[in-house]
Formats: sequence, structure tokens, C-alpha cells
Amino acid sequence: MSVTNFETLPNELVKLIATRSDATTTLNLARTCRRFRAACLDDLIFREILSNAQTDLWHNSSLDLVAISERCSTDAHLWARYAVADQRALAALQGEYLGSKDFISWLPELLVVKHPIMYEKWCIDRSSDTDIDSDERQMFCIVMAQLAQESFDNRSARDMREFLDKTFDCPVVETSAGYLRTMYNVILVVQRLLTTRSSLYNHAARVTAISLPGPLKLALRPLGRDYQLPLPLSGSKLSTKDWQKWYVRHSSARAKSSDIPEGQWTGYYTYGGSFMKDQLDAPMVEIQFVRRRVDSVVLQSCADPEAEVLDTIMAENCRDGVASFKIEAAIQLLESR
Repeated sequence: MSVTNFETLPNELVKLIATRSDATTTLNLARTCRRFRAACLDDLIFREILSNAQTDLWHNSSLDLVAISERCSTDAHLWARYAVADQRALAALQGEYLGSKDFISWLPELLVVKHPIMYEKWCIDRSSDTDIDSDERQMFCIVMAQLAQESFDNRSARDMREFLDKTFDCPVVETSAGYLRTMYNVILVVQRLLTTRSSLYNHAARVTAISLPGPLKLALRPLGRDYQLPLPLSGSKLSTKDWQKWYVRHSSARAKSSDIPEGQWTGYYTYGGSFMKDQLDAPMVEIQFVRRRVDSVVLQSCADPEAEVLDTIMAENCRDGVASFKIEAAIQLLESR
């Protein structure tokens, strides 16, 4: 009876075994010897593992492999990081992986590339938890991912009321991460309001639904190398420095006409205040926002004298069916901290 050692298997068969395994098993196999390392530690291997997981383990296949490819190129270590994060996401849903400290280090990046975990109620409840201690780069990823999601209308009227109370009672932290967290909560409220056909608020139910782009329609890929987001998954000091550089570069670009040209944009807005928790105004559509250079009057009236005011956005002669109104806002560069 002949015995075949595993080490003598051809590379093609070793690669096939690796693609049919999970990410952790493949990484452990790559650590056994140089030959297996050369066969298993390959970007195509982990891409295949991710692709198989979307087909066999998840309910849908929304993961944007092209976006991951643009970010990771042929770096096998970065592909392995995504594959391990995918494996941990599945384990978390099955109750096998519940590390709260580790949660924020890998989930935001999965959301940015439209991982199917974004559809899970566990993920929705966890990412809206106001007790999460996150920084700017993590909150930025969460906000981007939420903008790409379709609204979730599976909450009852009582759940909606409790959610809005929690949202508007949330204190505003004077940091960029705090503003992003507040923005995240506002996005959740607006998404629910715009797509509501029958809700706790009768006047909101009469609003014509404005369709929002779903995860598969809204592109979240970086615009170029200058906009390439650092990977929150690494958690290293280098990645933190990279994020701060990206934040300053991206925020400063707002002052350049090449980033946001002068002109008009069509949009809508809705308003809700803590003093009117049960009344959310219907969205006003087709408001023309005009970008203008900042003047000395705005600089003098700036709430934070240390913040750098880059530009103002104006909207005059707007109408909401009741009366005309004017919108004026300033774009400021907040210190990343």
C-alpha cells in the first residue's frame, strides 16, 4: 500500500485545497513550509475564497470584489485580511465571535465594499450603538456604507419612536468623529422618512417616496490614489498617520474649484429638532445650492474662530409649499482628533 505525503502533492492540487478551505485554514497552511507558502499565499487564492463564501454561505452576493481588487491589487496579505474579516463576520452572526473591541476594527471596511453583513439586523443594531468608541476613519467608513444602503422599514411604530428619541437625544461631540456619528444617525432618520408609506407620523406618510440608490447602485470606490482610504483593519500607527494625512488632504481639497466647481446642484433636505420629536418635515425637492467663495462677514460670524472656513454654500428663493426660505452654510476644516 503506497502512502503519499501531503508535501509531495502538486502545487495545482494544493491551490485547489486552499480555495476550498476558509481563510484561517489557508493562512495556517501557508505557514507550514516555503512550498506551501508560495502556493497558498496568493491574491487569487483569497479572492476565490471570498467569492465562494458569497455563493455558499451568504444570502446574497453584494460584495464588491472589483472595489477590493482596486484597493488591494495583487497584495496577498490585504486580500487575506478581507477573507479573514469575512470569516469573522459569519462567525459573529452565528454567535461564535463576539469580541466587541475587535468589532470596530474590521466591520467598517467590510461595509465600504458592500459586504452582505450590511443587510443583517445584528450589524444594523451594532453599528448604530452609541457606545461604540470609534475614531474618524472608522466612523467615515460606517457613514459611507450607510449612505449606500437601502432603508430598513422592518421596525414597528414603537421601535421607530424609541429610535428617534435616542437619535435626537444623542449629544454632539465637538470632534470630526462626533460630527460623523451625528451624521450617521441623521442618515438613518432621513432614509426611513423618505421611504415611508405608512408610519407613526401621518403627514410623513403622505410624502411621495424618493427612491434612494441601493448598495449595488452607489459606487463607493476611491476616486484615485489621492482619495485612497487607509485600511482600518490594520490598526497600526502607520495607518493612523495615513488616515490623518488623507483627512487633511481631502478636507483641504474642498477649497479648490477642481474638487467642487462653482455652480448649482439639485438636492433635498428634511428637518427634525429635539423640541419637535414627533414632527419631521417632509423633504423639499429641487433646491438649487450655489457654491460661493467665503467672505469676511462669514469669517467673523464663524462659531469656531480656530476652524478654517473654506467656502459657503447658498440656496436662495427656495420654496417648500408654505413660504420661501434661504439656506446658508459654511464648509469648515475640522481638526482630525
